[in-house]
Amino acid sequence: MVEISMGQKGFLDSHYCIGVSLNPLSPLAYGTEVLETLLAFAKRRQPAFLLPCIMAGVTGPMSLWGTIVQQNAEILAGATLTYLINPETPIVYCPASTTADMRYASVAYAAPEQFLINTPGLQLAIDRYRLPTRILAGMTASKTEDIQAGAETMMSMLIGLLSGGHIILQSFGVLDFIMTTSYEKFVIDEEIFSGVIRFCRGVNTSDSDAAVKAIQDVGPITKNMVSVFIRYVACSTFLSVSLSEHFLNRTLIRMAIAKWLDGAIINPLDKKMMADIIAATTLAGKDDFYMKYLITFRENKLDV
Repeated sequence: MVEISMGQKGFLDSHYCIGVSLNPLSPLAYGTEVLETLLAFAKRRQPAFLLPCIMAGVTGPMSLWGTIVQQNAEILAGATLTYLINPETPIVYCPASTTADMRYASVAYAAPEQFLINTPGLQLAIDRYRLPTRILAGMTASKTEDIQAGAETMMSMLIGLLSGGHIILQSFGVLDFIMTTSYEKFVIDEEIFSGVIRFCRGVNTSDSDAAVKAIQDVGPITKNMVSVFIRYVACSTFLSVSLSEHFLNRTLIRMAIAKWLDGAIINPLDKKMMADIIAATTLAGKDDFYMKYLITFRENKLDV
């Protein structure tokens, strides 16, 4: 179908167009359907995402270390078969294992152990195997957009990116261990992810000379903080650094404005900021038109 859409026979042989997630049948096996899919994609040099989803204590050892070893073995087995079929097939290392909630025999994504299991694999993929990685991040056990969802989502996203995740899927808006999606949480997760990306980017030291010069030009405080602020604003690096280095939690601030905050300073010419205010007003349930629209959409009564 891809070749038909591209209008060129053999197009897949020279282009990477479509990838596939391949889940081992843990422990230590691959199902027939998965192997047939792997064979088909490898023959056409299309990316293979090797994605074990071991539940420690259910489909793998109860110990975290044992699950780490088993997960790596399952990925390497799939990679070996893929390279035997076609050594030019791209492989993505995708550790997605976690513990199990033994009370219900259910998966426990969003637990700290998720990345205690997956981080060693990510480091192996990057440092030893030289493979790109894919992770599940932004997970939560919560069934609604609450404090638990925010805390678990932030922890999962931050640890996942710091651990070396290159590609992130199934993250924005997910609730209840990826069993459902929330439009409201999707907006909040985008803000969380932006903050995590900013943190992972680190501190820019390329302008150290200009920063030192600014400190020297302004000097020690002599009168009051207002005068110091004015002098720093006058520095040549103020605008460029403030725009590129300083992250503003726009959506969260706008949500606070929509709920109760009335002392924030906003720029009405900032299109992104004003758009976020509209979104925050909607998320807070204070825009009657959009609330009626969302209810109508969810009840599948929207005329298109």
